[in-house]
Amino acid sequence: MDALNEQGYRNQRGNLFTDENIGRIVKNVMHKGWVILNRHYRDLIRGGVGNS
Repeated sequence: MDALNEQGYRNQRGNLFTDENIGRIVKNVMHKGWVILNRHYRDLIRGGVGNS
């Protein structure tokens, strides 16, 4: 987190990154590369499909 802030990166609102911001990003399936459609997901990296 400190490295992001020191390099000048900011969150969507233009504020410094916090532990809470990073935690939300890590837990968000869209940031993991998964697209949720109904009750199935497609792992875009591996090309697999499964139930969530």
